[in-house]
Amino acid sequence: MNLQSPMKRRLVLRAVLLGAAALASPRSFAFAVRAVVVARRGLAERASQCLASDPLVAALGAGYLGATGKEASIAHLLGRIGERWPAGAPDLAHLSNRSLRLALASIALRDFERADVIVVDGWVLARSEARLYALAHLVRRV
Repeated sequence: MNLQSPMKRRLVLRAVLLGAAALASPRSFAFAVRAVVVARRGLAERASQCLASDPLVAALGAGYLGATGKEASIAHLLGRIGERWPAGAPDLAHLSNRSLRLALASIALRDFERADVIVVDGWVLARSEARLYALAHLVRRV
């Protein structure tokens, strides 16, 4: 599979960012309902559901894990993603699904601003974005 297509990259990023924008939209069902309590599913499952179930996400997650084998643990990845959030991973666990999606998008954007990026299969990803893809890959294969 050729993962270097710029069009695919744009589509994946557009899906993530449009999903976050749709959830922030006043017309959005998620906004109207306003989830206040943590969902019953665990944080790892909730975070992975913020991404489309695109095979490219899984392939990039597997590629990241292949490049950094020491991070092949759900707990480790959650901790590393959570440390990028000002209040830490425990705070992420208490966010509504809408707020979690927005938080994950802002974490990735901050990584890009700091130039904290990694190249995975020819793609330049924010480090936390790559970790999120790896987390989704691990959660979905279990």
